[in-house]
Amino acid sequence: GNVTSPKLEIKRQMYTMIHEAMQQARNTGDFQLHRMINRVEHHMRTLETEFETTETKSRQTIHELHTQLQKTRIVCRIAESKVQESEHLKIEAEQNFQLKIDTLRASFDLEHRQYVDRLTKENMANLETRLLFESRLDVGLQSRNNLNSLQYDLADLRADRDSARAESDALRLKIDA
Repeated sequence: GNVTSPKLEIKRQMYTMIHEAMQQARNTGDFQLHRMINRVEHHMRTLETEFETTETKSRQTIHELHTQLQKTRIVCRIAESKVQESEHLKIEAEQNFQLKIDTLRASFDLEHRQYVDRLTKENMANLETRLLFESRLDVGLQSRNNLNSLQYDLADLRADRDSARAESDALRLKIDA
């Protein structure tokens, strides 16, 4: 439909009233009324121009504010994305730090384990050496004991031999006599 704005409708009504009043002043020949209506019309046109200027300025201001708002929204979006990016970087940094700590801990654990293993091996080796030494010592002592008892046995055998020789010599002497 043909919808007119309230502003245009008021303007139309005002100018219709002025036009009708002028027509009436002309018909009656009332020049003073005619001049007064002219002044009213002129005053109205001035007001209308001022109103339109103000309206245009308002529109421009609204447009500028809208543009600023859009720019601000863009800046806010950029800021938000930067904040998110910073948070991601922070999380990444924390994860990297954790990874480094875990790696350090793992390498420390490994080194500690290797150190303990090495110590254990050295201790075992020392223990084995000691046991070997002690067993050799035991064998040595045992051998010495065995040697001692063998020497005693040998001494006994020599004593037996000597007494047997003495007996045989005595017997020989008796036989010869």
